[in-house]
Amino acid sequence: MSFEVILTKETTAKVSHIATKIADWLKQASVNQVIYLVPDHIKFSAELEMIQQVGQLLQQPKNSYAVTKLQVYSFKRLAWYFLRDHATLQRPSLSKVGICMILQKILSEYQDELVLFNKESRHKGFIERLSAVMQEFRLGGIEVEDFSQWFEEDSFEEIDQRLKEFGIIYKHYLEYLKQDFVQSEDLLKILAQEISSMDLSNTYVVIDQSYHLNAMELEVIDALVKSCGCVEFYTTATTDAFKQKETLESGLFDSNRQLISRLLNWLMIDESHPVLKELNEENTAYHPDFLELERYWLETSGGLETASNRTSRKIEALQWTAYEDERQEIQETLATIKELVDSGKYRYQDIQILSRNLEEQQTLLQPLLETYQIPYFMDLSDTMEHHPLIQVLDAIFAIQKHFWRYNDIMNLLRSEYCFWPLNRANLENKEHEEVTLRDALIQYRQTLDETETIILAQGYEGKDWISSKTWNYQLETIDEDSLSSKDVLIHEQLTQAQELREQIVSLLEPFYKKLDKVETTKEAITLLYQLLEKIGVSDAFLYWRNHAANIGDIQTARRQDQVWNEFLKLLEEYVYIFGDEPFDWEIFQLLLHTGFEHTHYNMAPSTLDQLTCTGIDSVRYSPKKVTFVIGLSQGVLPRMEEESGLMTDEEREYLLSKLDSGRFLHPTTIQKQSVEPFLFYKVLTSATEKLYLSMHHTDKGSKLKTSSFAERILNNYEIITQDGNQKQQERFEQGDFVTIHELFTTLLQKLRQYKFTKEEDIPSIWIALPHLLRQDKDFQQEYHTLVDSVFHLNIAKQLPKELAAELYGNHLYLSTSQVETFYKDPFSHFLQYGLNLRERREFELTAAGSGEYFHETFDQFIRKVHELKLDIRAIDAITTEKVLKEIFDSMNDDARFQILNATPRMNWTKLLLQDTIRQTLSAALLQLQQLQVTPWKTEVVFGAKSDKKIEIPLNDTQSLFIRGKIDRIDLLETEKGYHLGIVDYKSSAQKFDINRLRYGIQLQLLTYLSVARNIVSDQFKKTVTPYGGLYMHVFQPSFNAKDLKSDADFEETRLKKYKLSGLLTNDLGVLQQVQPDFETGDSIVLPFGIKKDGEYKATSQVYAPDDINLLMDFAFYQLKTAGERILNGENQIAPFDELKEYADSVNGKFSAISMFDATNPENNYQFLTKMPLQENLTWMRNKMDGKEE
Repeated sequence: MSFEVILTKETTAKVSHIATKIADWLKQASVNQVIYLVPDHIKFSAELEMIQQVGQLLQQPKNSYAVTKLQVYSFKRLAWYFLRDHATLQRPSLSKVGICMILQKILSEYQDELVLFNKESRHKGFIERLSAVMQEFRLGGIEVEDFSQWFEEDSFEEIDQRLKEFGIIYKHYLEYLKQDFVQSEDLLKILAQEISSMDLSNTYVVIDQSYHLNAMELEVIDALVKSCGCVEFYTTATTDAFKQKETLESGLFDSNRQLISRLLNWLMIDESHPVLKELNEENTAYHPDFLELERYWLETSGGLETASNRTSRKIEALQWTAYEDERQEIQETLATIKELVDSGKYRYQDIQILSRNLEEQQTLLQPLLETYQIPYFMDLSDTMEHHPLIQVLDAIFAIQKHFWRYNDIMNLLRSEYCFWPLNRANLENKEHEEVTLRDALIQYRQTLDETETIILAQGYEGKDWISSKTWNYQLETIDEDSLSSKDVLIHEQLTQAQELREQIVSLLEPFYKKLDKVETTKEAITLLYQLLEKIGVSDAFLYWRNHAANIGDIQTARRQDQVWNEFLKLLEEYVYIFGDEPFDWEIFQLLLHTGFEHTHYNMAPSTLDQLTCTGIDSVRYSPKKVTFVIGLSQGVLPRMEEESGLMTDEEREYLLSKLDSGRFLHPTTIQKQSVEPFLFYKVLTSATEKLYLSMHHTDKGSKLKTSSFAERILNNYEIITQDGNQKQQERFEQGDFVTIHELFTTLLQKLRQYKFTKEEDIPSIWIALPHLLRQDKDFQQEYHTLVDSVFHLNIAKQLPKELAAELYGNHLYLSTSQVETFYKDPFSHFLQYGLNLRERREFELTAAGSGEYFHETFDQFIRKVHELKLDIRAIDAITTEKVLKEIFDSMNDDARFQILNATPRMNWTKLLLQDTIRQTLSAALLQLQQLQVTPWKTEVVFGAKSDKKIEIPLNDTQSLFIRGKIDRIDLLETEKGYHLGIVDYKSSAQKFDINRLRYGIQLQLLTYLSVARNIVSDQFKKTVTPYGGLYMHVFQPSFNAKDLKSDADFEETRLKKYKLSGLLTNDLGVLQQVQPDFETGDSIVLPFGIKKDGEYKATSQVYAPDDINLLMDFAFYQLKTAGERILNGENQIAPFDELKEYADSVNGKFSAISMFDATNPENNYQFLTKMPLQENLTWMRNKMDGKEE
């Protein structure tokens, strides 16, 4: 029986040494056997390597003699091997989440004893951190008796109370485990007892690459030492590391030295006893430069006594490169790897990439690996926390908790792990199950998209889902002037939405009702599992597994099985632990998340010719011929460790001070920090032929510094250093492209760079390359696509007249608002009214919806006044309020305004709108008291579907039909006929601008005035003279104290706030008839003022009657011109600079389609130039006469 600790450096020929000793042992006697113990995560690769080497030494086939006599195990697999027939293995073991469940139960049952921890159990992350502490105690051999000091004393110190509560939880935790379960730690204890009773003198045991040992593993090693013929423990260290610490600069091997000391103490072997041996046999595979680097690092980091007369020398096997950013660093790293493999000297399996932040870099690294077509193995084990099953379970819980909230319902349905498999019965192809399921999924996606559109538009959530009321769907009107205000139902879509709703509710509502009545967790979990089966979750799992397998994605296929099996195990454990207790949704959900966050997918080891990407912190990696280490900046390596976990360093040290030497805990933050030099030592020896170290200078805008570890090497040796950015540019300039992607990406940049450069000034390579690509059949298509993208002009192609006619029809039916949209930007008009593109409507009160509410109220009020035969100038406040109340009550049942009754918030909004209406209507009545005109009609509709058709012929076969709705027509009857004015209600302040009329972007007022004149003329067969077209701002004005002091009755102040704007006739006689009491000054109702000399004030918006007629004619000319241009196919991107803030093609809903960019030469704004009144009028006359271009 012998035991030795073999100390090795990283460059020592350890594997061949062990293989030789194993072969020698096996040759000594036929009964001899070998157990090679390694950590679980490297068992596969270690087994392949050792069996291969031992097999060669024994000159036997790999799968014969060596396999039967040499067994490679981890501690867990060793337990299974010796205890496979033991009764203990029949007892259940707990998963990590099962342990969390036990701790959750302890916290609930013993909360009265836990002063500090009793309220923490529902905080996210607490249970798993507590689980880590309990595991730390178990692995460190801590006993409940070790907390007796704190059990017996009452202390007011928080640290004592926390340790006491840790002890209480630990005590009950161990009691629970002893009752029914056996954990791997328990198996190792039983294994140690079993080995102690056996004669294994024919067994040679090698323990390798164990950087950490828990108390149970130490017990197993103790038993092996006593029972086996020979036990050797291999670790990375030097004999100098075990000398007096004063002789060392720092503790490079502190962690391993502490591990050996703990092991020898456990075995009761004195460190001075000659069991420590250092293996100095060098691995000849290493380049001499790495032996030099190793010696330097050992000497300067406390691994070896410092040698004298050290001189700097050139290191050729190591290269340092600094890049501009992370993307460039990874791209050039992969390009170099491709070059190495293409040279024929290396295979991908000879190369590895090491990173300290592999998990964060994966999102960038993985797609670039695919782009560079490099086969790879990513040494990252994903957790199951993002699997859609969690989304399904969270949504089921949230729908009940938040009462059928939209987001929760969509989360459930969008998971694609429920409901859709239920619809396969409706499909015809029932012979091929997978095809049927795929068709069901495609149909489900279409139905769900359409259903969501209805839900968003109508705001269906909460009681709308479970009530018996049938769903409705009302399409939005085309624009504010559209006639279409009726409910238009899309029957097929609505029917499918109803069916989906009924299916969901019919399955979930009974579940919720039953769940509320269950008495135990077991009943609740049974109900949950039955629900998942009913809604098709297990069928969805099968489909996604088979789908992944059929497309060759075996890893994803396996993951489906892993998640489902893990979930079933979780349910079993939950029922086992909480079965007879009341069910708590929140605790179940918390533990569910905890379980899946800490459960990793099984990862198959790499056996193919693949590049390996792994983390620097991982002990999984072993030296390769070539290693690339990326991201070596300060703060990454070395990294400053921060205290984490539930147990603090102070508590850990305090508890340790009270424990026997046979107990131990995890290292403190300072102890963890001491491992950093060892990690860099592993990096320096991670390659046998070439080592590439690199960093990037900038990260998210901040400057990064070089790793201090790397600087030590760079300062002491002559290292090949490169500027990564310059290296890449030179490579591209020389046409040295590793992949087609690099070629085309660089060519794209160069084509843009030299787009407007003379040919003689362009480097020859960028002239030759495009020529070669044009001629190459393999790359012609990609090249032309590239060129098209560079020289593409962002110009909308004008439609052929035939296509425009097919799109719009020969008869255009437009509102003035639509025509104004065309003049503001033809492309936006084309998208909105040609292609009928719409944003998905959501259930919200829009500006158009508010406007419609205002208009409807004003219209009904005037109608009521006429019906009741009231004098509108004499109507009092009480009557006004009574009429308004009737109108508001009737509008509550109007489907157009149901949104205002949907929620308490919208009810409040409705009250605000009604108050605005009261204020505006009151002002309007006061205005009418000042005027002699009378409102004749409101909401006067004209257009193709009304009694008054407005047709503008465009040519022999095509016409434009204009539609609209005039808010109010006011008339003043005279002996000669009628004076006519119109009032247009606006939710924002408006002024008439003749320049905007000239450009066609303010046509509505003049168009409506002209149409109103014709309507009144046709009605009364008398002369009708327009006196004005006016805007009234519908709003709630604000007032200041000065206003109130100067106006005792407040009426004049209010009228000024609501003063109408627009344009008026300059016929003073007509205006004095309209407002008879006005003499001089500023009118408080109309937009004009008279000076003392009888002239109009400069602020007056007055026009000669003939000029008003001209403006009305020009408005119709612009309408006709727009119609002609639309049917000619005009659709150019031409927004106005002054309106860009509101332009759909610039900052609005169509910006992603138009891609308008004012920096492009082809994208230009229109500019609204201003001209004096007479110049405008002259220009308009000439334009209509064909004298202006």
